[in-house]
Amino acid sequence: MCLSEHKTVIENLKVDAALLSRFDLVFVLLDRPDAELDRILSEHVLGKSPVVMAQATTQLSQHLTGTQTLSQKLTAPLESEPLAPRMLREYIAFARKQPVRLTEEACALLQSFYLDLRKQRQSLGDEMLPITTRHLESLIRLCQARARMALRSFVTVEDAGEIIELMRFSLLDDIRSSGLARGRKPAKKASKSSVIKQYVAELLRVSANTGQVEYSQDQLQQIYHAMNLAGQFDSFCELLDWLNENGYLLRKSTGSYKLLVT
Repeated sequence: MCLSEHKTVIENLKVDAALLSRFDLVFVLLDRPDAELDRILSEHVLGKSPVVMAQATTQLSQHLTGTQTLSQKLTAPLESEPLAPRMLREYIAFARKQPVRLTEEACALLQSFYLDLRKQRQSLGDEMLPITTRHLESLIRLCQARARMALRSFVTVEDAGEIIELMRFSLLDDIRSSGLARGRKPAKKASKSSVIKQYVAELLRVSANTGQVEYSQDQLQQIYHAMNLAGQFDSFCELLDWLNENGYLLRKSTGSYKLLVT
């Protein structure tokens, strides 16, 4: 599947919104080429000593600076030695048994965040992941889980603040993608159905002339650009996904595509 930063979560994952709402947090991970980040990660993977791996982790944390405070927290070096697996299992089992209640301050903070999200989504349009009471329930569950980690019987304002940041971070790409999509200037272009017909007809013509029925993604994209169809879809990947899902092309395990229509 081809993912794009110009698409919302629903458009990228092609999953019904009702089903997506059952997940507490949703993250879409895009593989963006970044020379410095790629170098740091490769050193981390190839590092054979704890010192080298610790240095790579520190560099990664420094690279993810700016507004990505959550990334900094997730990539920060450990301040102490990790627990032994057996001790960790016993700790989790004990913590899960602890009843946890929400304080009035935490409730007020979660409610305010939830209402702001609902209001924000109304202004962004139907293409966005809808915010429902399930999200509020998710916030409560995550807050309770964080309190249990500290073996507390109540959710603090700090717990609520950290979980709100986590939820906001998980929704960040969706909000940014919607803004990019809504900010694009409308242009005159043929309907998508017309473009699809033209493209499939050209594939059939090429196949008839060459006898070729299997193409790499680069070959398919070259045909697409040669027909001056660029811009008719948000991306070539969108067209490719549609053809694959609707039985015109079959994506093989090798990454190539087989033409199924004749």
